[in-house]
Amino acid sequence: QKMRSIYTLFCCLVMFLTSSQLSATSFEVVNTGSNMTVFVIPGATMSGDVANVSEIGIFYTNDSGDLVCAGASSFSNDGSPFQITLWGSEAGEDNGMSANEVFTWKAQSADGAEYDVTPSYSVEGSDVYQLNGFTAVNGLAFTATSIEPEPIVGCMDAIASNYNADATEAGLDQYGNSVCVY
Repeated sequence: QKMRSIYTLFCCLVMFLTSSQLSATSFEVVNTGSNMTVFVIPGATMSGDVANVSEIGIFYTNDSGDLVCAGASSFSNDGSPFQITLWGSEAGEDNGMSANEVFTWKAQSADGAEYDVTPSYSVEGSDVYQLNGFTAVNGLAFTATSIEPEPIVGCMDAIASNYNADATEAGLDQYGNSVCVY
């Protein structure tokens, strides 16, 4: 009985830590000293799910395969221009955009909703990082991304003493037995 309780606590802790790591994309950047400027022109076309967007960024894929923000800007859908300074990777480091790396655009709202962003460039083929480079964007299309909620694992039997009304997936121990306690 005690081992089962410890196991259940351990599973809940692992689920909590895992779900906290899957939270909203970080728009924090590291100033590496080398950069490129991406300028969104005045009157750029904005389309899609843009109403609640508050921040926009361009990301690179690090050596671990994770998306990391290389540059970000606050965002308002009022047609005013803005720029994003993209930070390039330092020699021998994995801390910024690499030469000729394609941009991955993301956005988020103040409440943490995430969006994929598809840009239209003033000059075709200017969607890659170039040290000390410049590119202009004349349109952005926003698409809300759907993130599946993590299941809440627990006892789903209302007559059990450890019933969890919030559980969305039956909890099982290492042998495939229910974690419900009667």
